[in-house]
Amino acid sequence: MHFSIIIIAASCFCLQGCSGDWFNRGAYNSIQESQRQHCYRLIGHQRDDCLARLSTSYDTYKKTTNPDKSEPEN
Repeated sequence: MHFSIIIIAASCFCLQGCSGDWFNRGAYNSIQESQRQHCYRLIGHQRDDCLARLSTSYDTYKKTTNPDKSEPEN
């Protein structure tokens, strides 16, 4: 019984700590990898076009989707 409470508490703590940029980056990369696997099933120019659409890094994606939240300049 006590072990399950510890596991639940640790899970909640991890979810709070993982809810920032690190979690979003991991989710983005996971989705990209899943779509990349789909692209590999295609042939010829369809595969090339599909893979080209997946070449955006998370940082570039974040900057284009949140232009008002860009990092401050030094």
